[in-house]
Amino acid sequence: LLATGDAEGARAAYESALRAERPPPLAHLGLARLALRTGDSQRARDHARAFVAAGGDAARAMLERDPELASLALGHD
Repeated sequence: LLATGDAEGARAAYESALRAERPPPLAHLGLARLALRTGDSQRARDHARAFVAAGGDAARAMLERDPELASLALGHD
């Protein structure tokens, strides 16, 4: 949905996914990216950190490819 420009639909889908019994870590990544688009750096940081916490080393490696989110979640300058 985000790729088609439906930010609100994407947000609703990610938030719904987080309510699942086993929420996918990528839902946090999607919400972090949405928060950055709207200038909400605190929410972006929270979701990026949750993504790393839930996804471990693989999530950390993915975040390293996104300098802005990596800076928020991992403390990079």
